[in-house]
Amino acid sequence: MTPVYVCGGETFASATFSTGSINGQEGWFADPSAGFDEGIVSLGSSACRGKGVWKLNNSVTSSSFGNQPQSPAFPESAGESGVRSAGGGDTMAVSFFFRAVSPTADGSTFTHSFSPTGADRQTYLRFVNDLDANGGLRIFSIDGVLLDQIHPVATNLSRADWHYLRIVNANVDGLAPGGVANDAVTVSINGMLVGTFSTWESWRAALPAPTLAVTRSLFRVAIGAATVDASFTSPLGFYLDDYIQEVFSSAAPAMILESYRTGFDIP
Repeated sequence: MTPVYVCGGETFASATFSTGSINGQEGWFADPSAGFDEGIVSLGSSACRGKGVWKLNNSVTSSSFGNQPQSPAFPESAGESGVRSAGGGDTMAVSFFFRAVSPTADGSTFTHSFSPTGADRQTYLRFVNDLDANGGLRIFSIDGVLLDQIHPVATNLSRADWHYLRIVNANVDGLAPGGVANDAVTVSINGMLVGTFSTWESWRAALPAPTLAVTRSLFRVAIGAATVDASFTSPLGFYLDDYIQEVFSSAAPAMILESYRTGFDIP
């Protein structure tokens, strides 16, 4: 059986997208007034599967949260037992394929976060097409009580290839001794575990504020290419394909409580 981390290894419904902004398509959102450089495009045979992909670029940025590109929100939330909805689970997982548009470093960057339906985030995973001397195409996470713990997740990924990413956010009730987060966020690339970090649970507890229940993915473009390095002026962004999000209980991971999947394909 073809592993899911090979392009085309999953089955998706027939094409339902059209070229142009993802806003309003299958429940996706991106505020039109923000003018983000994103949209469904045709790559033909270069797509991961089919011919349609979602292109996301940071040539236009915003420091806000509620206007950013967002996946469809589940009706039931995932999180700790004290904050999730009655029909939700303690774990949310997301997977997708990604590829840099540019074959060279260009300062393209975006952040993936598990997010509630409101404008906020519970996790932080950043993708950057950086200079080779700074790690090249790389991914890192940020967490900690002061949000100052930076964890390299992957460096020097091939810019020419599609990479399969899976993020699993498991939310354990309460905090570890000392007020430290005990949630676990694991990241796998191309079928291999590459990093384990945490949610922003301990930072929120120190505010103080309750931990969040999440319903969707937030794809935030808030940092321009020149912030990555002053030499970058014209980022080209990333292609994303074959997106899946699921909610389940860590005690019964095979029993999927909620699921959404799309190949971003076009007729």
